[in-house]
Amino acid sequence: MYANHVIAANFNGSIEVFNFETGQLVLRFKNHISPVSVFCLLLINHYLIYGCADGAIRIMDLMTRQHVRTL
Repeated sequence: MYANHVIAANFNGSIEVFNFETGQLVLRFKNHISPVSVFCLLLINHYLIYGCADGAIRIMDLMTRQHVRTL
């Protein structure tokens, strides 16, 4: 699904997914207020896992575009 996409973590607390070929913004997650410091993409389950400066680890489902869990 996201084979030709680029994922960017931002200091404004958002994660953005862009189409690599067109540069078009495809998806933006903005459910946190502190900067995103690290992320990992699990292609098997289509999960995006990322850590924020506030110490929270969040899991997003890229298929449903929904927040799954905060650790």
